[in-house]
Amino acid sequence: TEKSPTEIGKELNTGTLIQGSIQKAGPQLKINVQVIDTTSGEINWAKNFEGTDTDLFTLQSQIVKSVGENLDGIVIDEAKLNELKKSGTTNPEAYDLAQRAKSLMDERSKNSIARAIELFEQAIDLDADYADAYALLGITHADSSSVSIAYPKVAFSKAKSAYEKCLEIDPFNPIALSGLAEIAMVIEWDLNKANHLLDRAIKRNSNDPNTISIYAAFYMAIGDSKKMATIAMRGIESDPKSAFIHQVYAVAEYFNGKMDKAEKHNLIALSLSPTFQWAIHERSVILLDSDKFQEAEKLLLQGIKDDPDNPVTVMSLGVTYWKWGKKEKAYKLLSDLLHRSHYEFIKADIIARFYSAMEEHDKAIEWVGKMKERNEKAFMVMHQHPWLNEVYELKECKALYKEAGLYETLFQYRIPK
Repeated sequence: TEKSPTEIGKELNTGTLIQGSIQKAGPQLKINVQVIDTTSGEINWAKNFEGTDTDLFTLQSQIVKSVGENLDGIVIDEAKLNELKKSGTTNPEAYDLAQRAKSLMDERSKNSIARAIELFEQAIDLDADYADAYALLGITHADSSSVSIAYPKVAFSKAKSAYEKCLEIDPFNPIALSGLAEIAMVIEWDLNKANHLLDRAIKRNSNDPNTISIYAAFYMAIGDSKKMATIAMRGIESDPKSAFIHQVYAVAEYFNGKMDKAEKHNLIALSLSPTFQWAIHERSVILLDSDKFQEAEKLLLQGIKDDPDNPVTVMSLGVTYWKWGKKEKAYKLLSDLLHRSHYEFIKADIIARFYSAMEEHDKAIEWVGKMKERNEKAFMVMHQHPWLNEVYELKECKALYKEAGLYETLFQYRIPK
């Protein structure tokens, strides 16, 4: 970044910044670490660490301990530091593959998620005891359902296998525990089990962005958008460069009616990951609220170009045309999605939102029923979406949730006191 330490400190609301650089020559590493006072811009402490690329976790431990010893009030828990080592790898090539996969996860497109799965599998081939790679492979498999790559029951079955393998190596891995919590919520519809697993994950690492994002989804499911915003902000403070966490916070504040915050963090998410389909969709929702049809169309056409035929973006463009009065174009896009749904996985919530925005509520409810049958995550979390509000007030839609035994749990905020 070209920003000064003082500018970064103001942006992150912190008085201290840890800055580092890595020099690599063959297997040899030299890591330069500085602790900077963001108010004055002065370097309070600096040290160089040297080793090889097979000493990554030893170097990490040395850096954490040295920084902690030179910052007032920081106590390093050696036991926790040793626990975290269980999840890593000493294989530099496996580590590099996993880091590349993590970067792709942030893009949240069909192509990036598919490629991330391949890279995590390659990392595991190089180190069969790489717990974090298994855990993140599980998260990525789960995400493959969200981007219309795999049906939920297939995606989450693969995710569960990866989480269980991770926990054989590291029984308290927070990523795997939170991933199992998502399965409890989405596939098993067991919110008590999900909450218990999330509590265990948070106790292990309260700043893990994967755990925080799934906890936010839990609060989204039960309609508690205030707690959703609170935990998402914790995630932003921990990882300010996570497009996904910014988008989670944007949605929470949209539900809370705080549109300035929603728009600000939605735009941050898009600046960090321009092809992120959820962020593109949310941006179109915000723009359509203000009848900014041309701006929405331009955004969505670019989104389709960057991530070809992504069904969420196609649906968002169709709804844009419908609200704009260009109904022939809207029907054409809906027809295309319905045709594609016969030979590829198109999430049912995409079609449900499309029909609902067009006020064809009977057809929308039919697709909400498909969400239920398929165990789509949207069945648990989509009931606050503005384009579905009228549908979720209908008795036929409520009946689907009563049949699942979820109505009182998920719809507390809708049930009259």
